[in-house]
Amino acid sequence: QTVNGALEFYDVTDSATRLMIDGSGHVDITSGYLTISNDIKSSDDDFYLYSYKGGSDGQVRSGIQFDSTNQRLEFFTATNERLRITSGGKVGINSTAPTNMLDVVGTADVLGIYRNDYTGTGGAGLNLNFGGAKANGDLFNCAKITAIRSDNTGQAGEFRFSVLQSGTMDEKVRIKSTGYVGINTTGLYPLDVLEPTNNAGLISITGANTGYDTGFLIRNGSSPKWYLINDVNGSGGHTFEIRGDGWSNDRFFTLTQAGSVGIGSAIPGGVLDLYHATSNTILNVKSGDAGSVINLIDNATRSSIEQ
Repeated sequence: QTVNGALEFYDVTDSATRLMIDGSGHVDITSGYLTISNDIKSSDDDFYLYSYKGGSDGQVRSGIQFDSTNQRLEFFTATNERLRITSGGKVGINSTAPTNMLDVVGTADVLGIYRNDYTGTGGAGLNLNFGGAKANGDLFNCAKITAIRSDNTGQAGEFRFSVLQSGTMDEKVRIKSTGYVGINTTGLYPLDVLEPTNNAGLISITGANTGYDTGFLIRNGSSPKWYLINDVNGSGGHTFEIRGDGWSNDRFFTLTQAGSVGIGSAIPGGVLDLYHATSNTILNVKSGDAGSVINLIDNATRSSIEQ
C-alpha cells in the first residue's frame, strides 16, 4: 500500500509494516533482516553502512565508511572514527594518518598482549617475533621477545630476548622479576655476563665525547662510595684510578699507561709513589716468617734490608 507518498509492505496477519520505501528512495526494514546475494554498489564516493539511535534523523552511532575518493576504509563508534585502513594497507587505530603498517595511538595503556590458554602454576611464555624474507620469498623469524608470566597469581614475570644464530633461535638477554639482568646467562647477579665464545670476556664502556671520563660507580643506596674510572686528563694521558666519594679529592690509586703506580699520589714520581698528607706511617711491610727480607735489585747490584 501507499501511505503519505511511501510504499509500504505489511504483514496481513498483524497489519505490521515490514518494509517501507519513502518518496526519497530510502528503504526501511522495520523487522527481520536483509539478505543480499550480490554486491552492494553505490554511486556516492563516500558510501556508509551505519547504525543510528532515535530514528532516521538520529545521531550516527557506529558504522563503516567506504571512502572511494581516497580508496580507504574508516570504522566509527560513538560517532568517532576509531580505525582506518589506507589505500596502501596501513592500519591506524585512533590514527587518521598511519605512517607505519600499524599505528596505535592512545593513553598510557595503549596496547595489551595476553595469553589465556594456560593457567597452570609453571611459567608460560608469550612470543613477539621479528623477521624478514629469504631469497625465495619465504618468511622467517630472526629475533624474538618472550614475556614469561612466572606464576598464576599475577606476582612475577620476566623478559627474554633471543636472536637467530646458525639457524637456531638463541636467548641472549634475560631480565628477571628481581631486576637481575643476564647476558648469555640466566641472571644470577644484578648484572651477570658470560662470554660464550673462545674469546676474552670484555665489557666495553665508551663515552661518545672523548673529553669525558668513563668507568664504574659503586653506591651504597643512593650515595656514591667508589669510582673506578679512566681519567682522560690523568698523568701522562689516560690513567686508571680508584677514587672515593670525594671524587677528585679522594684519588686513592692511580695507574698510568707507563706502568707507574701512585697510592695517594695522582702524579706518580716513580714506578711506585706513596703519599699520605697526614699519616706518619707511610708503609708497613710484614711477613709471617721470622727472617723477613726486603730486596732492592738493579741490573748489577742487590741490596737487602733484613729484620
